[in-house]
Amino acid sequence: MKICIKKSLIILIIAYSMSIFKINAFEPSINVDLPIVSTYVFRGVDVFQNKFVQEKKSISGFNLAPAIQPSITFNFTEGWSFNIWSSFALTNRQDKDTDQLLQSGPGDVSGTVASAYNGFISGNLLGTPVPFSSVITAMQTAISGHEEAMIKGEEFAPAFYKEPNGLRRVDEVDLTLSYSFDTKLGKMTGGIITYLLPNTTKGVTGIDQSTELFVGYSPKALPNLSITLYGETNLDGYEGSTFTYISYSIPLIESQNMTLSFDPGLGYQTQNNLQGIKYVSLPFTLAMGSLKFMFVGIYRPDTRFFDSDPYKGDAVKLLGLSTISDGLIPDPAKNTGILNSIINGYISNKIQTALTAAGYPFTYTYTPRQSIPKLIYYFSIGHSTTF
Repeated sequence: MKICIKKSLIILIIAYSMSIFKINAFEPSINVDLPIVSTYVFRGVDVFQNKFVQEKKSISGFNLAPAIQPSITFNFTEGWSFNIWSSFALTNRQDKDTDQLLQSGPGDVSGTVASAYNGFISGNLLGTPVPFSSVITAMQTAISGHEEAMIKGEEFAPAFYKEPNGLRRVDEVDLTLSYSFDTKLGKMTGGIITYLLPNTTKGVTGIDQSTELFVGYSPKALPNLSITLYGETNLDGYEGSTFTYISYSIPLIESQNMTLSFDPGLGYQTQNNLQGIKYVSLPFTLAMGSLKFMFVGIYRPDTRFFDSDPYKGDAVKLLGLSTISDGLIPDPAKNTGILNSIINGYISNKIQTALTAAGYPFTYTYTPRQSIPKLIYYFSIGHSTTF
């Protein structure tokens, strides 16, 4: 009888222990998200801005250049997760010839062939006819002695070349390994992200791989507050740069079937002797079951982060150039196409002639510019599933 009682007691203890472990045991899971966005915005940058260039339009705050951005997260053990995130443009994927110049090779906009072709078009448009034979002569000069190399593909032959502006070039796959845990002070997170651009090709300015380390913290007293610091480790020219993102989630509607939240955030960037608030994010997120809708407004107070001009002193304006701090960039609507090239060249020549006559000792180049949009916005719709 005592033995039976002992056995029963042991069984009860084991059963109780198993129930506790079952409740507390971690169950691996897989989260899948499949959103479509109106354009791809990363840290305040419109990654698909080249669509404006392809379509010869001025850059605006809204860019309808949709992309699909599938994501899959493996939660394989408590605290650890591995995420594969990707982005693929759905339109304007292929390169497009936007300068419409006959050239000796890609990007050769000022070479002998391009200059002769430009002169032929502009001369006939402006009433001073230029024979096409001048273009033929320039092409023959470019080809002479290089025929064999051109046949082998070692050198370029004169042709109308497409510029490297297809949105496929910024297809992206990101790999993130992270670990999170709770402490008495709040939730801590850390990990590593590798950014991969699989479709970059020779002749494209930019990078095809970079890596960041990150740490995050959400205080126990303010669980809706999140602070994450990213540090660049191997992006050429940006090693040591940092990005800090601070956000706070504000629930607006919470019900069994629907939630609506406002999650304002602020991004602070340090890079190459430049630091400051890069952008302020104002996202609204509506979740209805497995469907998620998002609208995001981005305010960019410091346009220096979005200006590729290398010049800092205003004196360069004497040359027709722009500075990193003036908030101006070339206007695609007025700088693409052979007609704009002719118009801008004509204006440059007239200005240069007048300046030379006045004793101006420099070369002036006219480039129509536009303001960098300080406010941009985009939206997304997606579906989420957990296995």
